[in-house]
This record gives sequence, structure tokens and C-alpha cells, in this order.
Amino acid sequence: MKFKKSLVAIVSSLLLSGSSNYVVRAQEQVNLELLNIKVETRQQLEELVKYYSEQNPNVHINVTTVGGSSDPKAALQAQFASGNEPHIFFSNGLSDTQMWQHTLADLSDLDVVKFAAAGTLDGATVDGKIYGIPNNMEGTTLIINKEIFKKAGINPEEIKSFEDFKKAVETLEAKKSDLGIEAPIAFSGRETQIIGQWATHFFSPEFENSTAKAFNSKKLEYTYGETFKAYADIFKQYAIQPINSVDYSAMIEDYFANEKVAMVSNGNWIVPTLDSINPEFRNKLGILPYFVGGKATVTSSNGWYWTVNSNKSKSEIAEAKKFLNWMYSDEIAKKKLVEEFNYIPAYTNFDKAVVAGMDNVSKSMYEYVQSGNNTVWVDSSFPDGWGSNSLGPNIQKYWDDMIDWEQVMKVTSEDWNRMR
Repeated sequence: MKFKKSLVAIVSSLLLSGSSNYVVRAQEQVNLELLNIKVETRQQLEELVKYYSEQNPNVHINVTTVGGSSDPKAALQAQFASGNEPHIFFSNGLSDTQMWQHTLADLSDLDVVKFAAAGTLDGATVDGKIYGIPNNMEGTTLIINKEIFKKAGINPEEIKSFEDFKKAVETLEAKKSDLGIEAPIAFSGRETQIIGQWATHFFSPEFENSTAKAFNSKKLEYTYGETFKAYADIFKQYAIQPINSVDYSAMIEDYFANEKVAMVSNGNWIVPTLDSINPEFRNKLGILPYFVGGKATVTSSNGWYWTVNSNKSKSEIAEAKKFLNWMYSDEIAKKKLVEEFNYIPAYTNFDKAVVAGMDNVSKSMYEYVQSGNNTVWVDSSFPDGWGSNSLGPNIQKYWDDMIDWEQVMKVTSEDWNRMR
């Protein structure tokens, strides 16, 4: 009897751990819908899901991918409104967690939770219950083509301030014909939600690098408003124009990948897209920090969380949770997440050798995290819809010379207070 109980305990432990040596097999056919917003890793996720289904043939996971030029939050709301609710989907910090809490399953019992890096569960925890697990650490900053910088006679390591950065941009502009570029920078000003994400570089220091303080703040002071304006002016003058017509795909695929610009303001998640266009291009990549408050930083923290729909059946919820637990426990899956997804792990159970295999952009951003010179994704703590519907449109008006910067700050601050 004791032997039987021990055997059950061992099997149960293996079921929870998601070990590569033991695959959790569903006893009956289960079909799950997964709504993915990471367009850059659509193919990689589909292949990972296929690998999981091969190990667990009774579980079929259908992946639907939205995002890029479309608003992923609006797409999720549309899915729920249509009655076609996904089993697994993303949430984006405390605002989303509280908004969707009524339909989120408690994930506190997942074994992988104990490996989540310090602070990464904060944006998905309410009243002690964990409603989401971090997808990964994501970093965003200025991503550069080092070869173009070298041809221009610019050493990125010597850029130590905003003034140095501005001088480098001016040099790129003056030499753009010789360099074969159309502009120093490309930025996707067409998507207001991307403008909102970009603003986290300038708002995180105001809220002392705390998503909770940003979420609970009733006022927006624009403490670093002048720095925000300085970068907005650089983009207005030196980015591909008209900036408000450039979308995400054009920025990455048409301009950056084709070496028509020397840099973009974006994240490590673009590397898989660049790999699909030219696998050798990643060797040219490097990063530059933003300079805010006299400090060189990149925004690198977890922003998106995997969640499970509590409206589904018990068996479907159980299988969805098993899949998420497996994704960050299985050794092969973890290796794929780093090497193929180009993820910066948000968990401590990733082998050092696997982490060493990160691309140059991710590795550089990870170094900022390790040194403490990173800001966090406070855009997930903005009042719901503020980034897309207030800040983004008003920055666009500024770039179109319809309003001045004082009006940008005044209107968006009032909207922050009203929408909070």
C-alpha cells in the first residue's frame, strides 16, 4: 500500500513538473483556442504547439495570431463579444488583470510559478491570487545597425548622453546619401498603441520604476516631459516621413531589414522577423539606451502574461494550465523559447548555457537588467485606453503641427485624471 502511494506521488510530481522525460497525456480529446498577439513569433509558437501535441496527441491547440498593426486588446474584446472566447490569451498588467479578473483562472498552483523572477508576477496578482504567468522579459530601446554606424564613423559605445545621441543622428542625416539610407530612424507613428508603449521610457522614472505606483497614480506630472519632447522632436525631424503614415511592418521589414535606416525604436522581439528575412542580419544588430533623468536605460521587464479562461470546462482549464506549465518547464521548450523565440527568460529555471545562446540584442538588454539600469513597462498601468486613445493621437497631432507640446501635456494629463 505504501508502495502504491509513493508511485502515485512520483507520477503526480512528474505531471506537475512538465519534465522532458515524462509528458502529461490527456485521457480524452481536448480542443483549445489560443489567442496570440506576438506576430513576430507566430510561426515559432505554432511549431512549439505542434511539438507539444506530438507529445500529447489528445490535446489540439489552435493558434490565432493578431497584433502588429492591429490593437491586440481590441481583438481580444472582439473575440469575447463574438462568443468565441479563447482558452488561453494574454493580459497586460494590473489594468488588464482587474478588467478580466472575472474570467481568469487562478494559476497559483502551477509549479512554474515558484521559478518566476522577482517582481514578475506583480502585474497579474490580485488579493494574493495569481491570474497570469509572465510570457518573458521584453526589452525595448533603440536598436541599431552597427555597420551603418561604423560607415558613418560613429562608435556607439561613445554615445553617453542625449547630446551625444543627437549629434550621432545629425551625422547620419548629413551622410545618408553616402550611407545609402533614406533617414537615420524609422518609427511606426501610425499605430497609437505603439506610441503609448514607446512613452514608457519617459514615464517609468516619474513613477519610480514601479508599475504599482503608476497604476495607483491619479495624476500625471510629466516630470520628464522635456526629455520626452526632445526625443519626439528627433523623431519628427529625422525619422522616415510622414511619420504618422509609417506602420509597424513598414518600419521593420521595409526600412530596417532593407537597411534604409540606421535604427528603429523597438524591442528584442523583432529579431525573429529579421531572421526570417535575412538570418545574417542579426550579426549587425546592437542597441543604444534612452537617456532620461541623466541615466542611460532600456525598458526591460515583463509586460505580457499568459492567462486561462475560467469560463471553460474543468478539463479544458486543466489542459490549458498543463500546457503553460510545460512551456516553461520542459527543457526542449525552454531552449526553443530562447533560441527560436529570442525570449529573455522571466524564470530562474533556465540553464546558463541556454541563456548564453541569446541574440546580441536580447543579451545586451539582459545585461541592463542584471546591472539594474532598466526601467519597467509602466504602459500596462496606464488608465485603460489612455495610451491608444489619448497620448498616441495627441503625439500624432504634435508631429503633424496641429498642436504644440504644452497642449500635448495639458490634454493628456487631463485625460489621465479623467480616465483613471
